[in-house]
Amino acid sequence: MNTTEELEQTLRLLEIEQEYERSEYETLLSETSPAERQKNGVTWYPVQIELEEVTSNERLILSIRTNPEKAKNHKFHSGQTVSIFTNKEGLSKEEKKEFRIYGTIRKIKDEVMLVMISDSEMPDWFDEGKLGVDLFYNETSYNEMKFALSKVIGASKNRLAELREILLGYKETYFEDAKFPPVSELNDSQNKAYSLALNARDYALIQGPPGTGKTTTLVRIIKEAVEEEKQVLVCAASNNAVDLLVEKLSELGVNVLRIGNPARVSENSEQYTFDAKLLSHPDYETIQKYKKEALQIQKKAFKFKRNFGKAEREERTALRNEVKELFTIIRNLEFVIQKDILEKSEAICSTFVGITNSPASKMHFKTVFIDEATQALEPATWIAVMRANRVIFCGDHKQLPPVVKSPEAVRGKLDVSLFEKIIFRLEKEGISHGGTEAQRGSFSESIVLKGHSLLNVPFVLLDTQYRMNEEIMDFSNEVFYHNHLKAHTSVKEKTLDQVCGFSERISPLCFIDTAGTDSEEVLNEETLSISNPKEAELLLKHLTLCLEKWNWNSQTRSKISIGILSPYNDQILKLRDLFEQTNLQTEYNIEISTIDSFQGREMDIIYISLVRSNDQADIGFLSDIRRMNVAMTRAKLRLVVLGDSATIGNHEFYKKFLEHVELHDSYESAWDYF
Repeated sequence: MNTTEELEQTLRLLEIEQEYERSEYETLLSETSPAERQKNGVTWYPVQIELEEVTSNERLILSIRTNPEKAKNHKFHSGQTVSIFTNKEGLSKEEKKEFRIYGTIRKIKDEVMLVMISDSEMPDWFDEGKLGVDLFYNETSYNEMKFALSKVIGASKNRLAELREILLGYKETYFEDAKFPPVSELNDSQNKAYSLALNARDYALIQGPPGTGKTTTLVRIIKEAVEEEKQVLVCAASNNAVDLLVEKLSELGVNVLRIGNPARVSENSEQYTFDAKLLSHPDYETIQKYKKEALQIQKKAFKFKRNFGKAEREERTALRNEVKELFTIIRNLEFVIQKDILEKSEAICSTFVGITNSPASKMHFKTVFIDEATQALEPATWIAVMRANRVIFCGDHKQLPPVVKSPEAVRGKLDVSLFEKIIFRLEKEGISHGGTEAQRGSFSESIVLKGHSLLNVPFVLLDTQYRMNEEIMDFSNEVFYHNHLKAHTSVKEKTLDQVCGFSERISPLCFIDTAGTDSEEVLNEETLSISNPKEAELLLKHLTLCLEKWNWNSQTRSKISIGILSPYNDQILKLRDLFEQTNLQTEYNIEISTIDSFQGREMDIIYISLVRSNDQADIGFLSDIRRMNVAMTRAKLRLVVLGDSATIGNHEFYKKFLEHVELHDSYESAWDYF
């Protein structure tokens, strides 16, 4: 197989995934009522809609409100794509498709969400009521990924074609061996990554296990690259990761520009967006004057009228035309300012798709830095690669992979990131160049033992972690990182009792076994998610008893953070309901969330509810042990896991974990709490 055939196969898998997601969405819309969809948390109906604001690029921001009771347990969050629909009677299926507009959630709180739509006017059918909002899948992302793949496939006799052959392993890579003075704030492995990345001619891979300072290392490399190159592109798979990089780079004095849909940018990063940088420009007051005038006219045009006839329609048309003329003036002024902002920006930061529809979309860079590279679909990664001469990848393929829903696409390995694909290839090359049989399980094993220069591969494993007590780190370190990680002295023996002033040692690790206690899992026939009510009650009871025993004062309560995680959404809902009946969340710093939404974060105390308990020893997607690696490595001072050893114990990973907790005297039985 050559690169063309390989990428065409990837394109086919992407189209399969797109069709699968589209089919899922269309089935949901056609076979369920708004009330049923609302029950599943993907719809608000009915809603009231008002015009909140008109942006400088003529987008409308709508305020959408529903009944507080109907807004509970929804799956909407900031940055998601939604479709606004009408449920008026007499519409055919095709008409129902036409009577929809699409937008992005800018902000959501309680029963109100602010949605930005690309339209410059609100449709007439808004006046007729019976409106609702559906969660929508993002088709734009698929289109941009397919376009990028087609460009990469078609590249010939240019740098993109050369990078394609190198990254996919059909052409050898080279890197310089220049010596860079060590950076005092970086440790040895971080300095190796720093030197390797700056020496790389084509690409470099930096593997950053949990807590090893991946972001700290990456931003320091970016700062140095900016000194040399004046301007770089920085991309990541999620908006949260981009916003974190923006924050850290700005702290180092880098002139950052945050690209992306304003609805998907965090409040802390808003000051670095195009819109925010317009505010400080001398011509901004003129733009603001035109915007205010346009908003007044816009509101007048869309003011609700009970009797809407020919005269009113003509008046609305005239007002719309007046608004369009004003926005033409605004856009011309903004174009001049945007060009100046782009030229002065040192690090242009965006998600992969975010860069495609921005003023920076036509720019080309010497270097692109890709964070969370192991969470990105390969086609998304190519969007960034095609805009640069070399690529620095940062990630950890031992944590969560890209999300792929189609079983056929998973079988075709669409869920293998470009980072991981390169690792697999380099692992084979490393083994064939002298690695031993014992090293076959881990590329990082052979790299650490032999050294990257001996294998001639641009790879570094960050090996010092600054997050966890060593007892929490040990199991993950053994299973995923072949004991190459070491806990920094600042966290190695740090325990919860030291931080909160408790007189007795609080063990960093605890497993509570629910086997034999009738803590059975329950399948939700509607959502197909699983919960375990008795295990949820046990978790609440255990945490409550611990907090009562420790007797923290108000200052300690606000200082110590507690995270409660589970791989199953229904268990999260169950836990939230239980905790709402107590005052714990108002007294303590507690967050309840799914594991997937918690990657990249950390808390002092982490509870994990494994949920699965059945006679068949069926553990479902608990078998994706990378998810458990993420969950177990969120804890800084104390990790508590609840599960049924009889159900999970047949799986090799969980069998090792049970042996590990017994070895560390960290095993407890749920019978002690019933």
